[in-house]
Amino acid sequence: MPRHRVLIIAILFILPFVGLETRLVYLQGLMAETYREQILKKRTGVRLLPLWRGRILDRNGVVLAQDLRGFDVQIRIGDFEKRPDAAEQLLRLLPDRGEEITERLRVIRERVEEKVVGLPLKQARRMRVQEARVAYPFLVDIPFQAALMIESHPDRIPGLDVQEKLRRRYPYGALAAHVIGYVGQIQREEYDRLLNSGFFREELGESVDDAQFELLKIRGLFMDELIGRTGVERQYHKELRGRRGAILRERDTQTGETRDVPATLGEPGRDIRLTLDLDAQTRAERALAGKRGAIVAMDVWTGEIYAMASAPAFDPNDLAPPPNNEAIRRMADRDAGLPALNRAIASAQPPGSVFKLMTGLAALQEGRIEPSTSFPCEESILLGGHSFDCWIFEHGRGHGPQDLAGALQRSCNIFFYSCGKRLNMLSFRSWMAAFGLGEKSGIDLPAESPGRIPRQATAAKATVGEMLNISIGQGELLVTPLQAARMTAAVANGGRLPRPRVVMRGESPPSDHVETGARPEFLAVIRQGMWQVVNEPGGTASMSGMSRFHASGKTGTAQTVPGKPNHAWFVCFFPHEQPRFAICVFVEYGGKGSSAAAPLAVPVAEALQRYLPAAAQPSNETPPSGTPVAPGD
Repeated sequence: MPRHRVLIIAILFILPFVGLETRLVYLQGLMAETYREQILKKRTGVRLLPLWRGRILDRNGVVLAQDLRGFDVQIRIGDFEKRPDAAEQLLRLLPDRGEEITERLRVIRERVEEKVVGLPLKQARRMRVQEARVAYPFLVDIPFQAALMIESHPDRIPGLDVQEKLRRRYPYGALAAHVIGYVGQIQREEYDRLLNSGFFREELGESVDDAQFELLKIRGLFMDELIGRTGVERQYHKELRGRRGAILRERDTQTGETRDVPATLGEPGRDIRLTLDLDAQTRAERALAGKRGAIVAMDVWTGEIYAMASAPAFDPNDLAPPPNNEAIRRMADRDAGLPALNRAIASAQPPGSVFKLMTGLAALQEGRIEPSTSFPCEESILLGGHSFDCWIFEHGRGHGPQDLAGALQRSCNIFFYSCGKRLNMLSFRSWMAAFGLGEKSGIDLPAESPGRIPRQATAAKATVGEMLNISIGQGELLVTPLQAARMTAAVANGGRLPRPRVVMRGESPPSDHVETGARPEFLAVIRQGMWQVVNEPGGTASMSGMSRFHASGKTGTAQTVPGKPNHAWFVCFFPHEQPRFAICVFVEYGGKGSSAAAPLAVPVAEALQRYLPAAAQPSNETPPSGTPVAPGD
């Protein structure tokens, strides 16, 4: 082979090694110091940033729920046990949490031992040393003074790290608790579901590697997740929660210094502004003090809820972590009145005479009566050996001839029995549904009850007796206070059934409603009768105090189980000339609607006056004189 070819082949063979040697010289010489410094720096862990939950505000910006800073403690068990009296020192600092401290130390030691079970001796020793350096969650929500002492005297109680944590707090306690709701610690099944779905992993992103994520999971650091349990906290949990962030902590192995490197940027939760007015809500809850019941106040046009009170209530501060076990037990205690139950949307009850609004309207719509039709209230209606009476018969007299407006004013049973006898249950049922009864309203709160109206399948077979019962709000009929308020709003605004909501949509929210199909002239007759209920002598709510608000309303007294008092109801809207608000008051086993329910609407109406234009402000005139003739509703 020619020598020049050999030379070329040799050069081509040697060139790659020359390049490699050059690179080695560069790395080991010129860049050696740089890489040595990088190697000495080591990522030692990931720190999760706390989730900053959004605030919940009333319609005027008053804070009703917010996150506040608290102090939690993590423990490195190896450093802690280097000082024999560390536990004793800690017990002196937190004497009221002795049992908790002892139990947590036991659990953490057991967790460390569980990780070395089955390992070879040498590997087990190495694992113990490693785990002894791990910071485990230890104590939650310690006082500021204790946190300061631990941080400023690490020599006395070594191995403890104080971390600022966020606590969900409700400044007004039980006020609006059923609307706001509360948060609770994530449960095991919820945690497993989120973990298996990849929720936690995807949220942290690629900056946190799989090994680091597994370490976070093993340490149980995702178990501090808070979940909205009821109310707005549950309904808007995703918006309120925000997004979790993480920081990578790097440690210089020479100096021991650490620095934090952002890995995943978190996002605070969104603030939620409610439609509630704090003053109206406060007055509604005070009105219900010592009772069981509900009050709902809503805008008849937009469906915005200005007040939604349910009694008895609960303090969500007692249920947010760390929870009060006695408060949790009481939530479902029937003897305590089931404080967890939002009676405004979840308690469906017989509506009694407030339902006469529907009976009169359906009779008009179906052509069974005219506005001027009159029925005499003189004697009972006998059917199958049962007597259907008017409440006034207890006083030895009847109402005499009554038209629809007068029958509403005096709540005459005989008039509405007469309407019920003439109605067809199928068509009657369609009008109930048109005004939102028998179905959920679509309010942006969980656990709403649909109530109950006669089923389609059985309506065609309804007996006369069933029709008579339904016509005065008894029988196969259950209504929630929210449904009653919504029904009243539709009567007030000319037949538009608004969709209620508790969260604001903007400064000028669009009206979200369904047309009921009711004729305006017939609704006007119903409104006239409601005006007479409140504003004319003999009206069952004429002594309630609501006349000064130019209100129109209807009382109701619903029979319950034998041996129990009646339920008391009152629905109204005001002002009559320019309707703006509808109110429903329900008092469980309260007695008569005229005396037990109607007066409770007054303080709520007072609070809502501020939202009325000056021309529509109610007068302070004395309510019409004269005592109603033995008001029974």
